[in-house]
Amino acid sequence: MDVHPSIGSSLWHSLRGESNRSTSGRDHDDEKTRHKSFDLLLSGAIAGATAKTAIAPMDRLKILFQTNPVLAFNRGNVSNLAREIYGRAGVRAFWKGHTATLVRVIPYSATNFFVFERTRHFLDDTSSLRQSPVLLRFVSGAVSGSVAVIVTYPLETLRARLAADLLSQYDRGYIQAIRNIIRVDGLRSLYSGLRPTLVGIVPYAGTSFAVYETLKTENATFGQRLLIGAVAGFVAQAATYPLDVVRRRMQVRPNEYTSVLSTFKKIATREGVVRGFYKGLSMNLIKGPIAVSISLTCNDHLKRYFSNI
Repeated sequence: MDVHPSIGSSLWHSLRGESNRSTSGRDHDDEKTRHKSFDLLLSGAIAGATAKTAIAPMDRLKILFQTNPVLAFNRGNVSNLAREIYGRAGVRAFWKGHTATLVRVIPYSATNFFVFERTRHFLDDTSSLRQSPVLLRFVSGAVSGSVAVIVTYPLETLRARLAADLLSQYDRGYIQAIRNIIRVDGLRSLYSGLRPTLVGIVPYAGTSFAVYETLKTENATFGQRLLIGAVAGFVAQAATYPLDVVRRRMQVRPNEYTSVLSTFKKIATREGVVRGFYKGLSMNLIKGPIAVSISLTCNDHLKRYFSNI
């Protein structure tokens, strides 16, 4: 790949929305760039928050199955677990930890969409990837997803702990929950599962963006974009789900699941390859495409709305 020699510096300026402009008109361009950057960040933040709020109940059920090696995933157990959650604390219990989710999702989604747009434009201007639009979109999505994960990962760990907590260990507030996690498991536990997350986010984010941006057309309706987003989410979820299971185990039980390889071995030995690594997949293939569809479509329409005003 023929990349610009000053790729590091150029990408940094691209992420900031800068280019090699002449001094004339630079202030005006910078003002427009700042507005556009804010619009990208705001669109991504709202899109991510909307999507996660919609699928939060399914997300909590999925995490409970992923992190419990004994509980088999089937329709009866899903129903029983849902009733147990409801019986303990009512409907609001399905959104337990959702504030922590939003605290993570808002900067994650804003960063993800913002970096994707900047990286895509940068690569289109400076590399031979412009000759392969699908690959360009895949690489841009992989980069943006990786950056967003690294920035927000401790919040993702907190969210997983809260969602998997049936014994109310973390009910005294998010700050206290973080303190308890650090006190019991150490500071590094906030980054438990980061490696499989980064390995998984490359194909997941790359595939999501590549499929969606390739299939959509400029004149696609809102409903068509939702459907295209659902297809993108379905493909991405199915391809990367085992790594998601490994990540959850390492987040919630860092003392038992200490490395990616050992976690793979333990799950395969104790639960079997299919039942262990694909536990809860059917639920994820429902909620995942819904979340990706809502997120990508909302982001698209919000960008267009902000650009028009």
